Amino acid sequence: MESLKNNCIKSTSEDNRPVNGSEALPYQKSAKYREISLMKIERIRNEIQYMIANKEKYDSLTKREIEIIGLLIDGKNNPQIAEQLFISRRTVEQHRKNINRKLEIKCYADLFRFGYTFDLFPM
Repeated sequence: MESLKNNCIKSTSEDNRPVNGSEALPYQKSAKYREISLMKIERIRNEIQYMIANKEKYDSLTKREIEIIGLLIDGKNNPQIAEQLFISRRTVEQHRKNINRKLEIKCYADLFRFGYTFDLFPM
């Protein structure tokens, strides 16, 4: 238990006074940590820019199309989606055509990026 306690990040010193950030998180000083942080910040910035650029496309989708995007990025295929939503496979295919047209989707990775950015994963 003592070794586990020593490996934990402290929020207070031995005399229960708050420690400053550099004492509490010594790994933040490393160049690798800074590089990872900068990469993450860049990734978030790019995601926000993508979201802003594609907001109108998102707004053009129907509730059903959003639902189908979520199921697609969850790995479901057309027959599985049709069964889950109680619609025909042909209806799913038509929704997918509409989605591809509205979002200008060229490949599955584009659809996944869109779904991830707009949090369209099924709950």
